This record gives sequence, C-alpha cells and structure tokens, in this order.
Amino acid sequence: WVGAAYLFFVFERENPAVDGAFENIPNSMYYTAIFLSGEWGQVDFTPYGKILCMVLVVAGIGLYSIPVGALFDAFGEVLEGKDEDEDEDEKKNQ
Repeated sequence: WVGAAYLFFVFERENPAVDGAFENIPNSMYYTAIFLSGEWGQVDFTPYGKILCMVLVVAGIGLYSIPVGALFDAFGEVLEGKDEDEDEDEKKNQ
C-alpha cells in the first residue's frame, strides 16, 4: 500500500490533470486505499499511473473476493446441512 502510494506520488505529482491529488505521500496513500477497494477515483493519469491503478484495482477486487467467496461457501454448507436434516426428518415420519 505504501509502496504503491509512493509510486503514484512519483508518477503523478506533476500531472496537472489530477489537480494536486498526489502532491504528497499522505494524499497518495488516501487515493491508493480507494483504488485498493476496487474503485477508480481519478482517470486522467499518465500511462504509468494508469497501469499502476489497473494493477491496484484488480488486486483490490481479488482481495475482496477471497473473504466473500469463503462467506458464501459457508452459507452453502449451512443450507446443504438444512436440506439433509429435512430429508432425515421426512424419512423418520414415513
């Protein structure tokens, strides 16, 4: 995160199109955190900034997909367990 913020600072600090968003490291860290969440906040980057932002957005989506996948997998297991319990109850009632 800090390394990516530094790269944004280096690539974009003199870019007038981003209106000073990357003029110092703390501002760069703020926008880097936004990009890691999968959002693309600023779009007028230099070519190196665009590449870095694409990498961060893809990494951010990957970081969020792991826990979300685990959560849905757990819900699936719970639902399968309920179906098995219902099937056992029906067999007992017959």
